[in-house]
Amino acid sequence: GGPVGRGRGGYCFEHSTILAAALERLGYRGVSVRSGDGYLGWPEQAPFDAIIVTCAPERVPEPLVAQLKTTSGSWRAIWSL
Repeated sequence: GGPVGRGRGGYCFEHSTILAAALERLGYRGVSVRSGDGYLGWPEQAPFDAIIVTCAPERVPEPLVAQLKTTSGSWRAIWSL
């Protein structure tokens, strides 16, 4: 698969195995889908430029914050929708 839009791809957690399978079947290029609870993030693929949380607990989980890029000049962002 190739990149998505202007980005380099992305990673998606879907709590429902049925929805995760549906996303896989849609065949978005450059997007990896994992079924399960995203609370701990995806450390094998970190660091990330940004993280979007759509079903978040009251506080952003520390494991997600720890997986953001921290190099000089980069910015850290987590959006909770």
